[in-house]
Amino acid sequence: MILKKIKDKIFDLPLLFNTIRYILVGGKSRLNKEIFDAIKPKEDEKILDIGCGTCEFSELINSKYIGIDLNKSFLKKAKKKFPDRILMEMDAKNINFGKKSFDKILMMNFLHHFSDEDCKIILNEAKMVLKNKIVIEDNIIPTKGFINKLLVKLDRGDYIRTKDQEIDLVKEFFKIGEIKTFKSGFYEFIVIIGHK
Repeated sequence: MILKKIKDKIFDLPLLFNTIRYILVGGKSRLNKEIFDAIKPKEDEKILDIGCGTCEFSELINSKYIGIDLNKSFLKKAKKKFPDRILMEMDAKNINFGKKSFDKILMMNFLHHFSDEDCKIILNEAKMVLKNKIVIEDNIIPTKGFINKLLVKLDRGDYIRTKDQEIDLVKEFFKIGEIKTFKSGFYEFIVIIGHK
């Protein structure tokens, strides 16, 4: 309990969070490549990033980008770094946009912070505002490696799932188009591309 509080305090500092993530995932190049290949952003698209955090992934997008998150310190840092982006404090369980407002939705390293019950609410909200394609990237329970498994235990998210658990959760709301798993640094990731 005390370790969790310390960990959460540390990870609430955006600069420290980004630095630690950069080290643990082995830089950003592999992760960014996988995400960019999944998103395939087009200039005329409107893209919603749910749980945008510090908006590090917005660098990959040349479309109209809107990011939502509840972490005020992360949004403050993101607004300084990306002043041209639309960033809003908003609960993913109560998305205040009209139906089919976005061509694509992103959820990057996000769902493992929520219980299955909350994820279902979030995914349903996303489905309502989505026109076309959702890209979900998340870390998953590693299949091997002591250090990898230890890092999962220390992760801020309390709901890291297996590959199959993540897929089952998403397919309740979206038709699965493509699934890819990969390793970067000490983590294993899944990218799920879904459609309405």
